[in-house]
Formats: sequence, structure tokens, C-alpha cells
Amino acid sequence: MKTIIPPIPEIDYQMVMDALKGYAFPRKKLSDMLSHGDLIRVKKGIYIQSGPGIPAYSHEILANMIYGPSYVSFHYALAYHGLIPERVEEITSATTGKNKLIDTPVGRFSYKHLGFDYFSFGFSRKTVDNQRGFQIKGRCPNIYLPYAPKTSPQRTRYRGACHGAQPPRPNHVS
Repeated sequence: MKTIIPPIPEIDYQMVMDALKGYAFPRKKLSDMLSHGDLIRVKKGIYIQSGPGIPAYSHEILANMIYGPSYVSFHYALAYHGLIPERVEEITSATTGKNKLIDTPVGRFSYKHLGFDYFSFGFSRKTVDNQRGFQIKGRCPNIYLPYAPKTSPQRTRYRGACHGAQPPRPNHVS
């Protein structure tokens, strides 16, 4: 494949169209690239490419691209940080959106809804190389107390121990 698209393995539709803007029919060229195997459609609008000079694609980056806002969390994050010995096949993520399970040609991605109070604590950006990175939960990625009252000591301890931050103050009207 002649290099037309920047050497980034995970690309979206906008990046492809920007790279192909010199063609009279860029969508036809995209279709040709898909049929020749130069690009693989992961999901509508998200593609991976491979070839000389292109690094291997990252499941974690794809997880952030496929459904958002999201970050890699739960069992996959535990395995990523070396906290569990099991191999995790499904890339698990937290989101403020609806629960989703997405099967793609490169793997299965699941997204679990978290309320904004929990979603916004404790994730960080990990760098894959100089150009790419992804969002992942830091410490305690698998702990979630959905049934504890919002002001419970368990939730306060969770936030303090896992994130080093104080929980947000309740909105009281005095």
C-alpha cells in the first residue's frame, strides 16, 4: 500500500477523508482500501491500518475511540496493571453513557455505565508512543459500590483510598 494516511494504526473517518482529500472520489478510494485489506473497519467510522512503518494497533486506544466518553477499567485495567493473573479477552471500559457490548473484527469491547461522581475520579492517560495514548483507570479499577448510599462511609473510603481525593460536597440548600 502506498502511504497516503499518516502512520497511525487507529484512525477515524475524518482522518481518512483528510488524507484522501486530493482524490476526486475519496470515498471510492476508502472503499478500495477496505476491499484490498489496506484498512480494516473496526466499527463504522473507525479503522485500523498496518504495514511497514506503522506500529501495532492498541486495543486500549480503540476502546476509547469506539464509544465515549470512556476509559479502560474493571477487569481489563486490573490485568493491564498486573493485579490479576488471568488473561482478559474482553476490553472493559467505564462510561457515562449506556451499557454496551460491541463485537468487532479485532475483539470484544464492553462498556459499563458509571454515574458521573464515580466516572470522573481516578483515571489517567497512558502513553503508547510519542503520538498516541489512552485513558485508563488507575488504582482500584474494579471497586464500585452501586448500592451504597451516596453519603455512606464505604463510598467515602473508596474515594479516599483509591483516588486520594475527597468526595464532592453534597449540594445542600441552607
